[in-house]
Amino acid sequence: MPARSFSYELQRRLVKAAVQNPFLESVQTIAESTGVSVSKRSLEEILPDAARDFDAFYQQRSVATAVGSILVAAVDGKGIPMVKPCGAEPRARLT
Repeated sequence: MPARSFSYELQRRLVKAAVQNPFLESVQTIAESTGVSVSKRSLEEILPDAARDFDAFYQQRSVATAVGSILVAAVDGKGIPMVKPCGAEPRARLT
């Protein structure tokens, strides 16, 4: 069970909303979508707990270096130009 009175899922949604919007707007969005009224102060207290594991996560993460050659391709999207035989004369179009 969570240490706070809010479920883990609600806390996750609050943190996600707070990252994308101002605190007051985040609280209003959660109240509209879930029907749960959360104070702005509660959200401010939840955020440091959510960020606590951030540094430890990135310190334990190993960085894998890529080995091998790199293939680079460019595409202009104009298609393939037609090469006509040397003896071909341009024909006039009658419309």
